[in-house]
Amino acid sequence: MVSYYDKILFAIPVVLLLGASTSIHPSVGTFQGLGAGGVLATIVFLEATVRNPPIEPAEVTAGIAVGIAWILGGMLYVCGGA
Repeated sequence: MVSYYDKILFAIPVVLLLGASTSIHPSVGTFQGLGAGGVLATIVFLEATVRNPPIEPAEVTAGIAVGIAWILGGMLYVCGGA
């Protein structure tokens, strides 16, 4: 039986290929087709990881908080601190 997340994992390369295949048309550049496919793949990815995650929402919130802390800590390290 195919689960929801199996469908999501299948959909990501499909939308990337769909975007790349639109660049066959002469009026659409390769970078435009791949860009559109990348945006659609990002939307599909965010649907699976943020909007409908396979874990509890409290764990997602904690993960986001830790990620922001890592980003801010890295920025402070690179910028030389206070």
